[in-house]
Amino acid sequence: MQRACYRCAVQVEDQVPFCPACGAPQIRVSSPQDSPSAAPDQPVTPQFDPGTPGSIEPPAVPVALGAGRAIQWKHFLRIVLPLAFVNGLATLFQPGLGFLFLLISVFFGVSLYRRNQKGSLNTSKGIRLGAVLALLSFGFFLAFFVFNVSRDFSAYRQQSVHDMQEYFSHHPNPAVQEKLTELITNNRGFLLFLAIGHFMILVFFVISGTLVGMAAGALSGRRDRS
Repeated sequence: MQRACYRCAVQVEDQVPFCPACGAPQIRVSSPQDSPSAAPDQPVTPQFDPGTPGSIEPPAVPVALGAGRAIQWKHFLRIVLPLAFVNGLATLFQPGLGFLFLLISVFFGVSLYRRNQKGSLNTSKGIRLGAVLALLSFGFFLAFFVFNVSRDFSAYRQQSVHDMQEYFSHHPNPAVQEKLTELITNNRGFLLFLAIGHFMILVFFVISGTLVGMAAGALSGRRDRS
């Protein structure tokens, strides 16, 4: 079948890409008007019938957002402030009992916070929660200690110096015994020993709280994955 070249009107076969007379390309682009059966408004891709996979929306998948959520500190403080109060009071009068109660209260406080909030905990959050509870416990202990000592500081110092002297008397070096005894009988030396002792209690509390909090957070995360 032949057709006329659009440039020179010479008859050209359908399969010939260029006009043999003028060299014009004989490329033909079909349009909807060329096909009488094709409607101009008909979409190229037919729509799926209702109920087919193309028209069904994917089901909603629940996503746990609590694991990435920040710690709700106000909620946590409401839980652990009574525990910290009891920790500080017990540590003042019974240090061993106070330490044991600190370990129990950190694990219980972190676990209770986990149950009352949405989402899981991890070791990082458990460490922070345990450290905060330990700091609060030490803060209550220090407040109770200052209040108790301020009532009769001279009697407390006299008793403390006597106890320290008894403890230093077991040192094998007499020269060290004499220097330590001279140091604690001085006001600055006594306050220095007092500050060092309380700093050691603080470090001990924080380390214990972070370790127990880490264990509670790791256990919570393991339960959520199972």
